[in-house]
Amino acid sequence: MVQAGVSLHQVAHYINQGPPGASAALTASTFAFSQIISGLIWAALARRVSVRFLLSTAAFVVAAAAIGTSASASVATGLIASASVGLGVGGPHFLTRLAWADYYGPGNI
Repeated sequence: MVQAGVSLHQVAHYINQGPPGASAALTASTFAFSQIISGLIWAALARRVSVRFLLSTAAFVVAAAAIGTSASASVATGLIASASVGLGVGGPHFLTRLAWADYYGPGNI
């Protein structure tokens, strides 16, 4: 739910802050690109750390990044917040599949 709300409204949020539309759209691109990169990061972590712990960590990262997005007032801080949201959102996209496989077994997926 955080992903939908933040990604839908982040460009409008930054346009209201004053930068041109192309600069504000860069935050959405950063969010999307960091989701791809984060899949690799979460996959590497999943080999060493419990999936339950990683899911809760990803939820914390998304929550903190959503607060950071709402508090950011410039494109520079918006890019950092957008990358953080993407990092957090990329976790559940990958980790929920692992959690289902751990719980039900790989044959039921």
